[in-house]
Amino acid sequence: LDREDQQRLQVDRDYLQDLMEAQKTLWAKAYNIPPDHLHICASFHDVAHHPHIHVVLHGETASDGYVVCRQGQDMGQAFKRCRETVKSAIANEIYREDTQHLKVEKNQQRQTMNQELEKLLIEIGRNSHPVPDKIQTALSALAADLAKRPGKHQYGYLPPALKLQVDEVLREIVSSDRQLKQLFEAYEKTQAELVKYEYVGKKETLAKKMTEWEKSFFHPAKGQDTRRHNIIIQAAETLPFK
Repeated sequence: LDREDQQRLQVDRDYLQDLMEAQKTLWAKAYNIPPDHLHICASFHDVAHHPHIHVVLHGETASDGYVVCRQGQDMGQAFKRCRETVKSAIANEIYREDTQHLKVEKNQQRQTMNQELEKLLIEIGRNSHPVPDKIQTALSALAADLAKRPGKHQYGYLPPALKLQVDEVLREIVSSDRQLKQLFEAYEKTQAELVKYEYVGKKETLAKKMTEWEKSFFHPAKGQDTRRHNIIIQAAETLPFK
């Protein structure tokens, strides 16, 4: 923390001790340590410009605690993911009151963007909304490829190539429609403000996190928000032009 936030939010040794105790189960899960085996050793350094804590977590047996390397990750990256999970939980709690309005605003922006996307595609279907030929062509191609594929036509069930096709349609619509572009930029700005609270002062980390966020916006992984992509799939299958 910087000194101003530490004093404004009254984050002292007792506050952090209570926070660690309250989040013990979450921290244990991050490192795959049984909660009843987790021990936390911490030191609070109340230095002038940069109050901070040092923390060591450990279990009780040699089998307590492990990290999982995802595809393409090395051990260092896997440990970093665990650390960021814990640090994010700490920041979310410390800055809860500061970020609450941003989270509400972000949710409203997401809903508005989905509604505007749906409205735009409905208007395209009624031929009452001017739309670049490139989008019409992309939607027609998507509809043709979806028609060849049996089964459930939802983003999460599509093969990688079709998912990328849907991603590109979304990217093209957002970049070419003035209102959707403005909504996206406002949504992106709110997300950046939230990320700043989690990674205070680390510009390189902020840039990386925003790159990851943009990727998940246009190409969501399993469990992430696919509402916009499913709107596009539904529209492609119901539009009158071919």
